[in-house]
Amino acid sequence: MKIEFDLGKINPDSKKFDDQLLREDIKNAIGIYATKLPEIYRGLDSDVLDNVTIHIVDASNPDDYRQEAFTKKRKLDNSEFIIAISQFNGPTDIRELLAHELCHIAQFLTGMIDDSVGNDSVIWEGERFVLSSIPHQKRPWEKDAIKNQLKLYGTLPDINRFQK
Repeated sequence: MKIEFDLGKINPDSKKFDDQLLREDIKNAIGIYATKLPEIYRGLDSDVLDNVTIHIVDASNPDDYRQEAFTKKRKLDNSEFIIAISQFNGPTDIRELLAHELCHIAQFLTGMIDDSVGNDSVIWEGERFVLSSIPHQKRPWEKDAIKNQLKLYGTLPDINRFQK
């Protein structure tokens, strides 16, 4: 996976990811998680992951976003994704957020979810869901990501090794 930090793309005043240690922490965590994703999401090939670019952006403009983080496809061919992060409480929290968002990327890459059917709809494992009719925490793709983020997050060898 290629990781890019798109400073100021969503929030022009962003300084959130200026810190080099934080960037390295994010890259290291994503690298570890990427090696474990194929074990969790059967059918996900590590070669596919090698060709994915993830853009990490600051989405902390409170007028626009109400979530801690979210993932969007940047290209229809699933080769680029945006992980937009609005808030986190230190290195441990951001690692867990990244684990969750990487589960969503795996869902896209394995075809479990398809969001190309309209602004307020997604297809999850063959069934269409209208987003406005189902609370965020009850969405099956969120339940799946919550369950599997813990499997990824638990793979970090030493949670304190990135902190200095």
